Amino acid sequence: MKDIKAFTRNKALYDGVLNGSVKPREIIGTGYRYPKSVAIAWLLRQLWANKFGSAPAELHVLTNGALFTDYKQANRSKVYNLLCKGGYERLDEMQISDFGIRPFPIAGIEGYVVYVNVSAKENKRIAA
Repeated sequence: MKDIKAFTRNKALYDGVLNGSVKPREIIGTGYRYPKSVAIAWLLRQLWANKFGSAPAELHVLTNGALFTDYKQANRSKVYNLLCKGGYERLDEMQISDFGIRPFPIAGIEGYVVYVNVSAKENKRIAA
């Protein structure tokens, strides 16, 4: 494990958001349409990075913050279908390099996530 102290802190926050003792706004602030989902996804990404040293750029879960129960449910999700159809847009200058569905890789957190990896956009220079 790369960072056990941060992992322990983030796992406690994750459990707190799930059981309602920690409000999502304490993690991510305000202004999100589905704050619990955004907070949980952010914490899961932090846990992944704490354990393995790196993590996908984005993780997606259900709007209520729960992980997808199985591959089929994740495969039917709106975000995964947008990714497949090319309709998923990022707000930054990064391009999607890879995406998919996988079981969450940390024991004790059961379910599937949709992940997105990104890379820098290529500069398309026009030769003179």
